[in-house]
Amino acid sequence: MLESLLAYGWIPALLTGAGLSVLLTCIANQFTSCQIIRNVFLYGKLNEQESSTTRLPRWFYVPKKWFSHFYIVSIVCIAFWLLFMQGISDRFFKTETRAVLKLRSLTWEHRAPSVSWSTAQFALWLLFIHSFRRAYETLYVSVFSSSQMNLLHYLAGLGHYFLLPLSIISETKGVVTSDYVHFSFGDISGEQWGAAIIFLMLNLAQNQIAHQMGDLRKSLSGTVRHYGYGVCYGGLFDLVSSPHFLLEMLIYVSMTGFLWQCFAFKFVLLFVVLNQMCAGFVTHQWYLSTFPGKYPKERKAIIPWIF
Repeated sequence: MLESLLAYGWIPALLTGAGLSVLLTCIANQFTSCQIIRNVFLYGKLNEQESSTTRLPRWFYVPKKWFSHFYIVSIVCIAFWLLFMQGISDRFFKTETRAVLKLRSLTWEHRAPSVSWSTAQFALWLLFIHSFRRAYETLYVSVFSSSQMNLLHYLAGLGHYFLLPLSIISETKGVVTSDYVHFSFGDISGEQWGAAIIFLMLNLAQNQIAHQMGDLRKSLSGTVRHYGYGVCYGGLFDLVSSPHFLLEMLIYVSMTGFLWQCFAFKFVLLFVVLNQMCAGFVTHQWYLSTFPGKYPKERKAIIPWIF
């Protein structure tokens, strides 16, 4: 099975494996009381109730506020590849054959690179904006308690944001081919403009959710009042428990629409959807058990009116 996945490139193989691992662990967590599985799968408030005798060693955990590292890594990686592309465009250098082969091995080698130069650059700038916004929110908007996540979650997050720009670069004409390249807004289709606008609107909506969640722990003056948990109301919170997870999925759906030619990015979407769906489900279960009788019964986990 591993060889079959690797035939489609390292990025599809790694992200498919990671996504399936999340899904299987989520399923196992619902049907077993095995503390090892619970400790590996759950993080933050979901794992705070585990006793010290069943938790993994202390060194296996890092502060949940280290989520900011994910977006900082993303910003650095995207900036590097944007500068790399600019260097090729300005003919300061060209991609060496050996580097091309390594980049091509990340995706389906038998498929001709189909992402145009303009599409790739535009997509990277959109993802840069998204990552910068999320970094700002985790550093200055969100209020993190002393909750933790384990090293597996932390490393998976770093790996995801490291591979994110590579999934685009590995299929970009002019990077993995010798095509002449230059950026032009005229190369962006009407459908892609629509996807880009939706992408930005979803980012604005997710930013509002971040402020709503942060305000639960703040006073009207903006100072932190407590680090406890509460229930948000209003907007998308009236429909689902985790609208930030829902919007994260939709953000990647819109980017997949923008990068509809990109084979590897579809596996980025697969990983994000599986990860957010599982996280949304267990978070919903936590709210139901933590706020019995108080939590809105009509509220779904992550998909309005459905799930």
